[in-house]
Amino acid sequence: MRCHAHSSRTGEPCKQFAIHGATVCRTHGGAIRRVKQTAAERIAEMVDPALAALRKLVDEADSDSVRLSAVKEILDRHLGRAKQAVDVTSGGVPLVRVVAADDLELLVPE
Repeated sequence: MRCHAHSSRTGEPCKQFAIHGATVCRTHGGAIRRVKQTAAERIAEMVDPALAALRKLVDEADSDSVRLSAVKEILDRHLGRAKQAVDVTSGGVPLVRVVAADDLELLVPE
């Protein structure tokens, strides 16, 4: 969601994204402790209804793929997502392991 604030110089709407759970970006008040706290409370209030909606999908969805997606989402939230790793090798010798697409681990051949 975009920030709801406007520029004081131009009057144009702000083009930055609002912080999660709030209506303003960091520049327009999203960095204030009270705004962050209110945003976190707003997100926490959505957890139970979201879980209820997922439960309804598990119980009542017409499509097996929709039910499976809902089940996976619930399990990922409860148990944590499975780690995904890719090993890069050269001539059968492992060189690099990429975990979750942003964590690189160099593997030194012995």
